[in-house]
Amino acid sequence: MNQLATQVNNQEYKFEVYQRGTDAMVRMTTTIIIAAASVVVLSSLSPAITTLLSAIAPQGN
Repeated sequence: MNQLATQVNNQEYKFEVYQRGTDAMVRMTTTIIIAAASVVVLSSLSPAITTLLSAIAPQGN
């Protein structure tokens, strides 16, 4: 009976380690996706912002 309890505890430990690793990978992947999406959005907005600022800024006259 003690051996079975030890095996169950070992399996629980392995599952906890796997779950922590999986959670960390999900957080890392989410961070990468958000960063990539930010780069795409900002790069597409950059020309529009430059044009807007050029139109608003006083000309050298």
